[in-house]
Amino acid sequence: MGDPAQAVADHDAALAVAREVGYRPEQARAHDGLARAHRDLGQIDLARDHALRALDLYTALDSPEAGETRVFLSEL
Repeated sequence: MGDPAQAVADHDAALAVAREVGYRPEQARAHDGLARAHRDLGQIDLARDHALRALDLYTALDSPEAGETRVFLSEL
C-alpha cells in the first residue's frame, strides 16, 4: 500500500492474533508480510529472519507458498 512502516505494524498485529489462536497458515502469511515490509524499509536482516520463519511454517504446512518464499529469500 506504499507505507512499509504501517505494513510492519499491521502484520505484527496479525501475527499476534494468529499466534494467540494458534492458526499457523496466518502466522506464515504474517511473517511473509513482515519480511516484505522490512525489505522495503531496507532492513534486510529482519526481512531474512521473517522470511525464514515463513518458509519453515509454509514447509511444515506443505503449502505452495514455500516455493515463492524460497525465491524471495534468494533475492535478499
